[in-house]
Amino acid sequence: MNTFSRQRGMSMLSILTILFVASFFLTCGVKITPLYLDAWTIDKAIKKGVEGGEFKSLSVVQIKRKLTSTFDMNRVEALKVGEIEIKRLKNGEVSIDASYEKRVSLIQNIDVVVKFDYLKYQFASNYGD
Repeated sequence: MNTFSRQRGMSMLSILTILFVASFFLTCGVKITPLYLDAWTIDKAIKKGVEGGEFKSLSVVQIKRKLTSTFDMNRVEALKVGEIEIKRLKNGEVSIDASYEKRVSLIQNIDVVVKFDYLKYQFASNYGD
């Protein structure tokens, strides 16, 4: 008789391997997903102000206050408003640079660095006109 025809199921080693791989990806998801959710919230908050025209008639300080209240309401912990670079350019436009990177400990001495450098905005302002 052929021994392969009588064998059924997975071995203990293959089950442990699948569990190890699944737990690794689950750990990665649990640690990294909040970073992307915070970046999505930051992007949404700034885009709402820029594209909706809310920031057009505000000073830099007023923009920071508005972002602070939005970040507090949405519990954004990855970035503080003080770390966002908001400056008025000479041509009357306002530049907002909210780019940042975050380091998260994955497993013991293995860290993951996630960079969010797409969070840059520029818009025409009529503040002071």
